[in-house]
Amino acid sequence: MAQYTTSNTNDISNADPSVEFIYSNKQDDPIALITNHQTYYYLKDRLGLINNNQQLVEGYHYNAFGKLSIKDTDSIIINNSNHNNPYAYTGRRFDNESGLYYYRN
Repeated sequence: MAQYTTSNTNDISNADPSVEFIYSNKQDDPIALITNHQTYYYLKDRLGLINNNQQLVEGYHYNAFGKLSIKDTDSIIINNSNHNNPYAYTGRRFDNESGLYYYRN
């Protein structure tokens, strides 16, 4: 079972201490992901991640129902984020194992 600590509805820590998130002052609006000493920035509406050189490192595509497809830099569909990114669609955490988004109850 995954455990997260939240503040103002945003995750401030998780079970993996090597991953950090930077949020805007809005709910469900992560703006950056720091992992493996690299910073990646979210594109609007969580359509992808870019690096410090503004190069796309991962693209996120959704069908009409929010089903996620992740593509690497060669546009090959991959099963999981290569950059430990758990956020998708509406800024909520996506669970690869169940295929579900974590929403508040």
